[in-house]
Amino acid sequence: MVNSKKRAEKPRKVIYPVAKQAVIYQRIKRKANMIGRDYPIRKIFLFGSLAQRKFGVYERPFGSRKKKGSDIDLLILPRHNFTPKWKLLGKYESNDLYLIGVIDRTHEIHGIVYNEKEHSKEMAQKYGLPLQGGGKSRNLILLFDESNSFS
Repeated sequence: MVNSKKRAEKPRKVIYPVAKQAVIYQRIKRKANMIGRDYPIRKIFLFGSLAQRKFGVYERPFGSRKKKGSDIDLLILPRHNFTPKWKLLGKYESNDLYLIGVIDRTHEIHGIVYNEKEHSKEMAQKYGLPLQGGGKSRNLILLFDESNSFS
């Protein structure tokens, strides 16, 4: 069966200057530390366009949600299951996707919260997680680690 719905093409992205990306990165790092203090979190990683320095805005909004700019992608490893106060965007076999917030009315902060007991080594490697067995950790930046956190 052929899917008759054609996915809307992404418009061209205008990449922010490195200095502006650095400012946004610092804001996200502070946000990750706040999340780590407020919830039972072991680690929070940044991945995606901000980690790759390809972060910016699109020439025009697109998609069903009229996306204006790059998302900020956080990979969250909890100590145990918990229910955050964020908006749930999707439930999957081994993780839940949340909308944590928005920066500058343009960039959504997405949190992928993994249940470590359920996710597989294959999934960890897919996202570059530095877990047992060695993940590739390419374009994955550690923002919060409970072992380095001071209350």
